[in-house]
Amino acid sequence: MKSIFITLFVSISTLSVIGQLKGLTLEDAVLGYYKGLYPESLRNLQWVENTDNYAFVTAEGLAIKSAKNQKTVQTITLSELKNQVASLEYFPYIEYINSELLVFRTPQTIVYYNYKSKKAEEIAYDTQGENIDIDYTTRNVAYTLANNLSVITKGGNKTVTENTDKNIVSGQAIHRFEFGIAKGTFWSPMGNQLAFSQKDETNVADYPLLDINTTPGQLKSIKYPMAGQKSEHGKTGVYNVEKGKITYLKTGEPLDHFLTNTTWGPEGKYIYLAEVNRDQNHMWLNQYDVITGKKVKTLFEEKNEKWVEPEHGLYFFPNNPKEFLWLSERDGYMNIYHYSTDGKLLGQVTNVKWVIDDILGFDNKGENIVFEGTGEDPRELHAFKVNLKSKEIERLTKEPGVHHVQFNAKFDLIIDSYSNLSTPKQINVVPVNKGEKIELLSADNPLKDYKYGTTEFVTLKSSSREKLYGRLIKPHDFDASKKYPVLVYVYGGPHAQLVTNDWLG
Repeated sequence: MKSIFITLFVSISTLSVIGQLKGLTLEDAVLGYYKGLYPESLRNLQWVENTDNYAFVTAEGLAIKSAKNQKTVQTITLSELKNQVASLEYFPYIEYINSELLVFRTPQTIVYYNYKSKKAEEIAYDTQGENIDIDYTTRNVAYTLANNLSVITKGGNKTVTENTDKNIVSGQAIHRFEFGIAKGTFWSPMGNQLAFSQKDETNVADYPLLDINTTPGQLKSIKYPMAGQKSEHGKTGVYNVEKGKITYLKTGEPLDHFLTNTTWGPEGKYIYLAEVNRDQNHMWLNQYDVITGKKVKTLFEEKNEKWVEPEHGLYFFPNNPKEFLWLSERDGYMNIYHYSTDGKLLGQVTNVKWVIDDILGFDNKGENIVFEGTGEDPRELHAFKVNLKSKEIERLTKEPGVHHVQFNAKFDLIIDSYSNLSTPKQINVVPVNKGEKIELLSADNPLKDYKYGTTEFVTLKSSSREKLYGRLIKPHDFDASKKYPVLVYVYGGPHAQLVTNDWLG
């Protein structure tokens, strides 16, 4: 079972200055980011692909540094970029960087900038385009225009679908973003084929929403399948870039079942779908041939009289296209299972009674799996590794709190960014095995000159003795002998953990 979280807020209303401390205003709360009231961080921090260098944006530009000795390898300035891309007004967000190339976007173009040769290639796209999905190896780009899908390749701009019926939508996320679905396009490993989701919303009722951005407000309709009413019909197409041909997977009936967790096989020959019935209590993991669209086989099924919810695709082993990892809650908690592509269960890798959030990858030898999860305290988030043979689990992030991690390509170094109730922001480079961590940033408390309430954790028990985690926020000048108005905020359940051990909760 997943924990239910309760958040308790005690109202704060003290604006007068006591001593030298300043009062927090509503304006401070709304505009705090722009007023410097958020902890300092490192902008656009990321690993340089397949190296032990990392990059982040500074006032001077993009700094590339060595994680081993902290020496600056190179700095890429805005003026340098403007020599190639004159339209730039500020340093852009870097979407991808390797040992010689970085990729960013302007309002009109996708820019591939070679910072070794100092040459840029710009690829124009429709400014109305949305859901942009770039394959950085081939430089192929997928994007949507209204309810249709297009791609940009070396041969130019190509229209993939030409739906004249507005109820037919291609290339966007389907099934209301449930089951871990976050997008609707999926490039193959070689970048020469594009799988995409398509939905037919003809049978879905219109639902009115009030647009408050106009005066007076206007009603706009969206498609929303209410419980018990007719739902959309999902399809999965595969577009061959070279042939300009679409093949639709023969996913069969009933037409309103859910097509989720789209995963390409490593060799680009097969697509795997976790298909769920409308009652959401039965799942089939199916393999499809991308050339014919035919179903090859069902690898396995999962059933539960209450609920089945696949949230992750398949994680294939490096250099082994015949074996993969699968995340499942079949035993009541999200755990990792080891399968072969013939559907044989090769073993249960973890057997924890807490939440595993995602698999991050494998170490260089493929002996350990790296993943993230809460650990024993559901208010936290940590990185772990588990040995495939011994099944021993080691927590890699040691300090209490909520950790956001990035691993280098060899999975032997971590960029670890975390906070907790008493730590505004700490960023370190941490060796996975041996060695000392290197501090990149230790942020000061941006509210040290302000009056703000103390935050305390509380733990309650439900009637069934389940732990309910809460957060109690008291005013700066709290007096236990007085009565205060109380705001009780309750929201909890799957995927909605709000009581966490991070800065200011």
